[in-house]
Amino acid sequence: MSNFIYRYLGIDAATQMKILSTLILFLILSFIYRFIIKYIIGRLDDVKLKYQWRKIALYLNAFIGFFLLLRIWFGTIQGLTTYLGLLSAGVAIAFKDPLVNLGGCFL
Repeated sequence: MSNFIYRYLGIDAATQMKILSTLILFLILSFIYRFIIKYIIGRLDDVKLKYQWRKIALYLNAFIGFFLLLRIWFGTIQGLTTYLGLLSAGVAIAFKDPLVNLGGCFL
């Protein structure tokens, strides 16, 4: 099957495994989310509380899914975190003067 996909689509075996892992992860996360919504949050009576817990479950599910996808596609997250750290430091240095000037206007 792997050779068939490589021959007709040009996708190598490693990328095929990443795609398959991504699909499996998506199915597992959606199953867990639906289980939480139906069996745990569905038992609550307060509509406002249901809404809050549904949002918490959605954001938590998306957050976990995002980091697991990073792990699948990039292996380790160290390179990405280093890049984001350097990027945020660069942005902080670049916006130092405008932020100080903005703060000076209010004092």
